[in-house]
Amino acid sequence: MKTIKQSGEAYINSTYHNSDDKSNFDRAMRIYQAGIQTAQEWISVDSELPEIGVIILMKNKDNDYSTGSLHSDGFAPDFPLNGEITHWRPIERK
Repeated sequence: MKTIKQSGEAYINSTYHNSDDKSNFDRAMRIYQAGIQTAQEWISVDSELPEIGVIILMKNKDNDYSTGSLHSDGFAPDFPLNGEITHWRPIERK
């Protein structure tokens, strides 16, 4: 299985493989990498909460992780976590 970076490089190489313009290739790679970085950032619960009932990846201040979801009465981790949930990330499901 390719990493995200390898998949991006393969796509950009296939797109620009007949191009002599290296600046377009470099620009496309920077844009791709910025998008990946944004997609992989943790979201603070102070700035945004996930939709109720949607499965997410969550962590606490000690960087302990669990999958789970947000319910009307708070976060419900699938595995016990000590302390409050501080950050979360969506899980892309195919």
